[in-house]
Amino acid sequence: MSNALLAAKFRHQLGDPLVDLIRRAAANIIIEPGASDVLTMATNLTVQASHFHEATGHPPPTTGLLTALHTIMKDAADSIKHGTLRKASRQTSFQTALEFDVKGKQYRFFRTAIWAKSAGAGEFDLVETLKDYCLLLAKDLNIVWESTFVLQDHQFADVATIVVGDKNPNPQSCRYYLYEFDEAKQERRQLDNIPAGFSLRIENRSQDDWTRQRGF
Repeated sequence: MSNALLAAKFRHQLGDPLVDLIRRAAANIIIEPGASDVLTMATNLTVQASHFHEATGHPPPTTGLLTALHTIMKDAADSIKHGTLRKASRQTSFQTALEFDVKGKQYRFFRTAIWAKSAGAGEFDLVETLKDYCLLLAKDLNIVWESTFVLQDHQFADVATIVVGDKNPNPQSCRYYLYEFDEAKQERRQLDNIPAGFSLRIENRSQDDWTRQRGF
């Protein structure tokens, strides 16, 4: 396979879907955890990433961090495709969570996160793991990939708000994570407990209206 074709396959199968996934996860529109489109996008990309080497005729990595990440991808992909795996340590489960930044007594939506967990890898952020894997994979295959990950700049407010479309019946069943936001350092640290005074407002909006406004 030529370098140009390999780069094109990487962009279409991994690079562009990863950018779309990160952009979608940062958009404040919540879908029921058991039917999350963010989860679907992440698991589809996981399967693609785990098989990219064999699909393009390249041997999988055998040393370093890329190897460790490929193992995590392979375990997750096999769990997605086959359900229960014979080797329990490889079994990977997935859960959708909503994340908010906290600054003083104000809150803002950060993203919809997908957390994965297995006995072998422990708990890990699936989207960030995919991002790390794709960046390392491009470097390993000598692919020049201009990756730009743009997050929506949600505003801080006195009440944490989630937008619920007309196809999203049960946002209360979501799992929540809150992060203390350091504006000077542009860093976030996960809070162990939900702060006193935290409240959640649910804003209902037509799915079609939201899709038109957000450009998805």
